[in-house]
Amino acid sequence: VLGVTTAEGRVCRGMEAKFRQIHRFVELLDPLLVAAGLKGDAAASAGALEPLRLVDMGCGKGYLTFAAHEHLGRESRRPVRTRGVEVRPELVEAGNRHVRECGVEGLEFVAGAIAEQAVGPADVLVALHACDTATDDALAAGIAAGARLLVVAPCCHREVRPQLRPPPVLEPVLRHGILRE
Repeated sequence: VLGVTTAEGRVCRGMEAKFRQIHRFVELLDPLLVAAGLKGDAAASAGALEPLRLVDMGCGKGYLTFAAHEHLGRESRRPVRTRGVEVRPELVEAGNRHVRECGVEGLEFVAGAIAEQAVGPADVLVALHACDTATDDALAAGIAAGARLLVVAPCCHREVRPQLRPPPVLEPVLRHGILRE
């Protein structure tokens, strides 16, 4: 329903890179969950019957949100509650429609800016490619929510970048745009 794979499970033409990205993210998430004590023997021996709470900030179309939710539901030995946060209401609407169409339990999308979200308690907070200072807002939200695992990859910093002043020794190198980025 997301357009990444066909009903038969084959990767859709033109979505190969997205499929690899999603697969790699899930692959990287597992050892992080184990290290944070949210998956594996430590979590199981602690009697972790409470839902594992995942928040995906700046989730876009929800590709990674759906994949992480599905994977955690299969692998964590506990219920999963996932919330995708996205500023564009049309993507939130589409995500919630896909949740209903597929009958996915415990997954919801909400509209709003990352800085304005009341995250509540969370175990895992993800923010991949949240633009400008939204990654910083997501980190602050994750810390405030008591998340044991924060997985972030900053995007651009259009707001902050013009304010950066390199030390004199780096000025010649950083005059080139690609290196400054």
